[in-house]
Amino acid sequence: MVICGDLAVTSQDGSSCHAPSVVVPSGSTGVAPSLLPVEWVVAPSSTPSDPLPDLRPTRSTMAYPVGSHWPTGLIALAVHLVTTAKLTFRSIPRVLAAVLDSLSGRRWDFRLSWTTVRSWLMRLGLSALLRPLPRADDWAYLVDHTIQIGTLKCFAVVGLRLSECPDRCLRLGDLNLIALVPMERSTAVTVEQALGQAERRTGPPRLIVSDQGRDVRAGIERYRQGHPQTVATCDAAHHGANCLQRLLEGDPRWSAFVGQLGQARGRMRQTSLACCLGQQLRPKARFMNLAAPLRWARWCLRLLDRTPSKARPLTARQQAVLERIDAERLEAELGWLRGYRRAVEQWSQWHEVIQVMVRQVRRHGIDRDTVADLSRQYDAMELMPSSRDTVAALLEFIAEQAWVARLGGERLIASTEVLESLFGAYKGLQGQQSESGPTGLMLVLGALVSHWTPETIQEALEATPEKTVQAWITKHLGPTVQAQRRTLQTIFSDP
Repeated sequence: MVICGDLAVTSQDGSSCHAPSVVVPSGSTGVAPSLLPVEWVVAPSSTPSDPLPDLRPTRSTMAYPVGSHWPTGLIALAVHLVTTAKLTFRSIPRVLAAVLDSLSGRRWDFRLSWTTVRSWLMRLGLSALLRPLPRADDWAYLVDHTIQIGTLKCFAVVGLRLSECPDRCLRLGDLNLIALVPMERSTAVTVEQALGQAERRTGPPRLIVSDQGRDVRAGIERYRQGHPQTVATCDAAHHGANCLQRLLEGDPRWSAFVGQLGQARGRMRQTSLACCLGQQLRPKARFMNLAAPLRWARWCLRLLDRTPSKARPLTARQQAVLERIDAERLEAELGWLRGYRRAVEQWSQWHEVIQVMVRQVRRHGIDRDTVADLSRQYDAMELMPSSRDTVAALLEFIAEQAWVARLGGERLIASTEVLESLFGAYKGLQGQQSESGPTGLMLVLGALVSHWTPETIQEALEATPEKTVQAWITKHLGPTVQAQRRTLQTIFSDP
């Protein structure tokens, strides 16, 4: 190991201070790459007592984007905290101040505004939307709408090349923002036009993946009429959720179970049995999120029977928790679950066979061998007759999706879960503004994908000034719901 020398940090007033020494692996270079606006200085290992070089970065030695008051390293760290650590815009100045306080050993007077951080992310997003992309015949598009209040919705197209698709679950860093099209009404025609706009950046895509919503599916079919080389697949998770919905809604026991689950939650919320509360079903996409409620039903049935799922003896702490549960009261509140024992077992198996398909497609995509791979997994399971029927329907669906894959090992994407994750990250940054309709903040979608380095960040910020962002917002969004609300409040507020 080699001991690093002082870590010099320059504050806004130009003064420098030193953080404690840091240990790095031997064999490292004198200056290690960092997102912080600092330099790492290594003392010669042969003469550790020699004085260290006094390298203190100043504005003249640190990289700054043209026109910026903040160094590229600090901007890159702020972007990294938003895109990777999922911090909010408002928290970034406080986090950066705490980091620099710790490194410098002194109080840091930090004047960075959270609106500046937001501006950086929006400029990066617009840069991602405008920068050139390689034209190729193997692009895969993942498409969907992000919908909020008001009439305006945003049609997003993200994608990657199939030749660069990893053999694992897709991550945000694998994607590129290809098109971002606000539209008042989503119809087959507007979706087709949005796909044509995306095509101008990449060339006609090989694949379009969607959740097969009615307007999106119709638009994709219209687009494919003029592009026979383009194929379409359905998101496996949405198809599985629709399949599970049909199965459960066709079972009268399910609606009765959901009703009793809600009643039990109301009775137990403020009691000593609150630790046994059932999972609340989500109002939206509930059939995509049934793992937790079904898992709760299974462990509560074992609790009622006092049959632990594992054979090893209970620890003292586990025994103490178990003794606190009033068996009679538990039976009174959750004894109704016994009548659903067989149903829960059946529902859980339906859910599991669907998840086997979803996991396979999410991690490995779809090719000509997917049906055989899934069949081997299903053959190893002990399935009920109703589950075998579900398996047959799932394999038929996969076969329909896989036949469009070219011979020779072409692997297609059939999951838009990474796009749903992108929308979730975007809504997390919106916070309370999510109730204000689409705003220019939607450009942040472009910053949340791709891999950003200090070099690409500096290049993007220099190529995309704030006025370019405002021009894009004015052209594509017009007055937002929030802006209209403020105008009405100004006109009609109390005198």
